Amino acid sequence: ILAVWSCAFTQNRIAGYYTSSPHCYLIDISATEIQPKRVSNKSFLCFSPSGEYMALSNKGYIPYASSKIGWGHQPSNDIYVHRVNDPETELAHFKDHGDGIKGITSNKVNCPKDIGMVSFSRDNTKLLSVSYDGVVVIRNLRFIDNEQINNSVEDYLYD
Repeated sequence: ILAVWSCAFTQNRIAGYYTSSPHCYLIDISATEIQPKRVSNKSFLCFSPSGEYMALSNKGYIPYASSKIGWGHQPSNDIYVHRVNDPETELAHFKDHGDGIKGITSNKVNCPKDIGMVSFSRDNTKLLSVSYDGVVVIRNLRFIDNEQINNSVEDYLYD
């Protein structure tokens, strides 16, 4: 039995979720036959407001019943951006949350770099992420021909 950990719908009737397997699944709920598309070894975070993009991670999950130490959700500071209609193609990969702010993260959450939440801006041009230590990162997104345009910090300052 697999548990579903996160889920959402797009305005285009696509549902996204990830399970303890851990894989992300996309389902077209308007289809007469439901055939989930699997994105292997990725965990679903959110859809963009337009439903064109999705943010994924690779948190993974180790079941409580497992003999492995460290059961539960596995920490990750990776964020991947994919197009919903082409879920296997990675448009961007971010792994830039720092080592945490001392004294902010509780001892219970042993991984301050772990991504707690991700959200796209209404116009799909920005991606906000928050790690468990409270660090907020806002990125500009520019996709041309299925690739993230990587600009220098100076380019972002003058947008």
